[in-house]
Amino acid sequence: MSATWVLCRLAWTRLARGRAPWLLLLLALLPPVVTLIALGHASAENSFQAAAVLTLRLLVGLAAALLIAPAIGEEIEQGTLSYLWSRPVPRSALLLGKLCAFVPVLVLLLAPALTCAWLLANAGGAGTVEVGVLARTLAALVAGAIGFAAFVGAAAALFPRHPFPFVLGWVLGGEQLLSVLPMVQNLSVASHALHLAGFARRGPPPSAWEAAAWLAALTVSFLVVGLVRVTRAEYLRAEG
Repeated sequence: MSATWVLCRLAWTRLARGRAPWLLLLLALLPPVVTLIALGHASAENSFQAAAVLTLRLLVGLAAALLIAPAIGEEIEQGTLSYLWSRPVPRSALLLGKLCAFVPVLVLLLAPALTCAWLLANAGGAGTVEVGVLARTLAALVAGAIGFAAFVGAAAALFPRHPFPFVLGWVLGGEQLLSVLPMVQNLSVASHALHLAGFARRGPPPSAWEAAAWLAALTVSFLVVGLVRVTRAEYLRAEG
C-alpha cells in the first residue's frame, strides 16, 4: 500500500507539471456550454440531460484516456520503469497508483461541471430539475469514472507504446456502438452509467441493481487484465 501511495503522489506531481490539466479543463467546460445551448429550445430537464448524457457517454472516457493511457508508456520512455522494477516495489503498485491518483481527478473535474450545468438549467430553463436527478447523475459519474479508468488502465498495460489511439478509438467508436445496440449493451461502461443516472437507453432496461452488477463485473475484469499484464510483462525487452 505504501508503494501505491508513493506512486499515486508522483502521478499527481507529474500531472500538475504537464499540459493535460488545460485539456481537461476544456472538457469540463462542455457540460455547462451544452446546457446553455440546449436551453434555447428545450426544457430545463432536457437541457441538463443533454449535458449529462454527453458527460457519461463521452467526456468521462476522453478524460480517462488523457490521464491514464500513458500510465505505462511514459515510464518506459523516461527510463524509470527499470528503476522501479529493480526496487522492492510490487509491479501492481504502478497501475494501482495511477488509478488511485486519477479516478478522484476525473470525479473532481466533471462533478462540478455537471453541478454547474444543473444550476444553469434550473436558472434559465422552463421547469426545474430535481436535486435527486443531479444526485443520481453524480453517483453514476463516480461509477462510470471507475469503470472507464479500469478499462484505460488495462489498455495502457496491454499496449504501452500506443495506448491512446486505441482508447480514443474505443471511446469514440466502440463504446458508442455498444451503448445503442440492445444485444451488447451489457458490455458498455457508458450504457450502465447512463442507466444508473436514470436516463433511458434502447431496448429493455435492466434494473438499477443489474446495471450496477454488470458495471462492477466489467470494472473488475478490466482491473484484473491490467494487473496480470503489468505483473507478468517484460516491457523493456518485449516493448523496448
